[in-house]
Amino acid sequence: MKEQEILNDIQFIFRRFFKNDDLLVSKTSSANNIKGWDSFSHMMLMYEVEKMFDIHLSLNEIIELQNIADLLALILKKQKP
Repeated sequence: MKEQEILNDIQFIFRRFFKNDDLLVSKTSSANNIKGWDSFSHMMLMYEVEKMFDIHLSLNEIIELQNIADLLALILKKQKP
């Protein structure tokens, strides 16, 4: 899967989770600039990401994520060939 496709899927997850069809997610998006993205919602979002991409994220990986770019890189790294 290509980077833009993954980003589109992440945006889909975020729009559905936050119930906001106008939410735009970019590589620089983070909890600092998305209203409602707090520590609890972060864990729930990562669960949705795991389901969508059929991957497992360790607690340390989840905690270390700073923005969507980090998440994107982690998904690319964990994807099955």
